[in-house]
Amino acid sequence: MDINVVDPRNAFSLWDNIRFRVRASRPTWVLNRKKFCDGIPSLTDLENAIDAHLQD
Repeated sequence: MDINVVDPRNAFSLWDNIRFRVRASRPTWVLNRKKFCDGIPSLTDLENAIDAHLQD
């Protein structure tokens, strides 16, 4: 499992900013190379997404 939080202000994440359509004002959560959430997800949503992935 690969979980990343993309900080739009980081110059090294320019490709990720374009690929995941990151907005400059909010962090973006990427779960297994797919955009999961803009901003901060609720703990329940994050747990459900991780559990769904682990069951695959």
